[in-house]
Amino acid sequence: MNMKNKYILVHGPTGVGKSATIEQIGATLPIEIVNCDVGQFYTPFSIGTAKPDWRSSTIAHHLFDVIDTPENFSVVKYRELITQKMSEISNRGNVPVLVGGSGFYGKSLFFPPLQDSSDSNVSDKASWDKLYELDPERAKSLHKNDTYRISRACAIMQSTGNLPSKLTPHYDPLPGDCLVIFLTRNRDELYSRINSRTYQMLTEGWIEEVMKLRGTEWESFLERKKLIGYTDILQYLKVDIHDENSKDRLIEIIQRRTRNYAKRQETFWKMFKRLLEPHFEKNASMIAEVNLSDTLQKDFVKKYLMQFLSQ
Repeated sequence: MNMKNKYILVHGPTGVGKSATIEQIGATLPIEIVNCDVGQFYTPFSIGTAKPDWRSSTIAHHLFDVIDTPENFSVVKYRELITQKMSEISNRGNVPVLVGGSGFYGKSLFFPPLQDSSDSNVSDKASWDKLYELDPERAKSLHKNDTYRISRACAIMQSTGNLPSKLTPHYDPLPGDCLVIFLTRNRDELYSRINSRTYQMLTEGWIEEVMKLRGTEWESFLERKKLIGYTDILQYLKVDIHDENSKDRLIEIIQRRTRNYAKRQETFWKMFKRLLEPHFEKNASMIAEVNLSDTLQKDFVKKYLMQFLSQ
């Protein structure tokens, strides 16, 4: 197999089984896993981010638990760090496999951001209504509660003077050929997995994980970052008396938010795929979609990996 200058991006909605799928297949392949999920960069966030038990894995894992302080990890910094990690992995004769559902980070590997989206660029005055006044096309593409992207769009206008909807992403990929695999499942099965996983996370100590962060700088960071479930648990903990009904409501809220997030991730993929296809057609890079609900397609993940690595 020719491993030089190749990398793989495994993308897909939350709860689809990205880590488990690659962990199972990767045991027989010369790969190393690199994190591409924003929540899993942070040391205190484990249960709620479904962080894999990467330290005990037989496959080398990178960029998990790399941030110990409540600071933003921008896509610009991520791209720089990924370039370094990929070079190290390639020099060892292995192939980096980037795994995660954070589409913004995955996209940055091919279309660098227009600016460093650090916390300093987020405007407190940013709102969906304000964005709609200035750039209705971009506003219509965002949910009104998507404060992160709303703030970033406003920051881009402020720093560049251009409307985000009129800016064409510049294709500048990391060097080498790439295989992008998008994992999905039938909607009912995906949602059932999300519901079950949310319940399991809470029984395994997610609430206790958040309790340790209360009264620290991490609490305000979580309020800004709005990682799924964490802010809901913080609100839950502000109430002095809890009963089974209040906990059931918390579970239902997080399940619903996670399902909605998975739906947005699938929508993001459709846009991301359309951007990639014209460029991938010109080289040896590949795009593959695999429905893990389909028993006939499950083996396709390994098939695509072997085909790509043998080129």
